[in-house]
Amino acid sequence: MTIVYHYCDANAFVSIIESGRLRLTDARKTNDRRELEFFKEKALDYIIRHSKDNQSLEDFYSALGFHFDVVEDLSDFHICCFSTERDSVGQWVAYAEKGTGFAIGFDINDLRKTVGAPILSDGYVAVPLEKTDGDWQFAPVIYGNDQNLKPHLDKILEYGRAQEGVEIGTTQSARDYINRMCAYLKHPAFGNENEWRIIYDATRPVHLKKLLTEGPQPEIRWRYGKYGLTPYCETPDILTCIREVVIGPGNLDRETDSYIARFLRSHAVDAKLIKSECPYR
Repeated sequence: MTIVYHYCDANAFVSIIESGRLRLTDARKTNDRRELEFFKEKALDYIIRHSKDNQSLEDFYSALGFHFDVVEDLSDFHICCFSTERDSVGQWVAYAEKGTGFAIGFDINDLRKTVGAPILSDGYVAVPLEKTDGDWQFAPVIYGNDQNLKPHLDKILEYGRAQEGVEIGTTQSARDYINRMCAYLKHPAFGNENEWRIIYDATRPVHLKKLLTEGPQPEIRWRYGKYGLTPYCETPDILTCIREVVIGPGNLDRETDSYIARFLRSHAVDAKLIKSECPYR
């Protein structure tokens, strides 16, 4: 069983357990100011660097840039973040109110089935035989150093070179690939987070003005957060996916584990309680 951990402050922890739901926040409202844009910028730079004396690639570059700048930008992605790290000082500090919060451990396969998301393959396409409508995805983040970026950048270049000699080319395949990868590629400075993320693409149902999936789509709601007015949506009930709760190192009350155990039992959550071993204070 693989477990991924959602770090949160105490208020969020109570809300998650009481509601049974996780919030997916608009991806542009995270602590990474280049969220979503990182891979698009790298892809466009890569094309232009390889387009010298190649008019087809120059046209391809111009068409991509025009589309993203004028016609339609990246999808309206909402994300919920997890880590494979059970007891990370950096994440206690950044996401769990300086260690006074919690890390909720979820069974990765139960969680992805509950939200209706396939786990993606290394090529970031749906695993064969998995049923997916494309609106929900679940996969690890790629941290964009040169080695990790190159195969994906080469893929974009392949799409461009496939247009050579085509009188009226199309950028659709390349746009789709850039759009999808922008949801999973982050700056390598965040690499120590070892992040997985659930992603909901709210764009397609809105554009088509109808439901394309079996069952209801999540409602987009609003809250005021650290980075201003922020849209978000929620998962279905995920309480049965919880396997562990890690108590942050800043919880100094000797009775904290007893209170947390009682709280979890009151909501029928059967999870192993673990105290952080980080000496952070």
